[in-house]
Amino acid sequence: MLKGIFPIALGAILLAAVVSGCRAEPTLTKVVDVPLPGRATRFDYQSFDPTTSTLYVTHRGDGELVVFDTVRRRVVAHLAGFPMATGVLIVPALHRVSVSVAGRHEVAIVDTRSLSVLVRVAAGEFPQPRSMFLERM
Repeated sequence: MLKGIFPIALGAILLAAVVSGCRAEPTLTKVVDVPLPGRATRFDYQSFDPTTSTLYVTHRGDGELVVFDTVRRRVVAHLAGFPMATGVLIVPALHRVSVSVAGRHEVAIVDTRSLSVLVRVAAGEFPQPRSMFLERM
């Protein structure tokens, strides 16, 4: 009986020693605190365009798409008309952002240069932004 308990006890002691020695500083650091538009409600999905350093974020609580310049660290635009947005996908080569808009059962396609909605396509109860581009590529 003691034979089986010893390895478990030794393992627990070693684990405790390792865990207590692993008190490293956090690896994430705050770079900047940026005020975002609208109410403090669900900012949700995001998609990053590496060619323009632009981050597209759905503000599901306010039904908006927030466009954020990560170089200048400021909001470029916040576009209304995306109630209950449940996803966003940037396709840099096409200069398009696809936003699933569950509140309207559609997918909206936004031009990244003009930041205007080009088309809204009926897409069922819970639309997926990726489907709009995957079907056409």
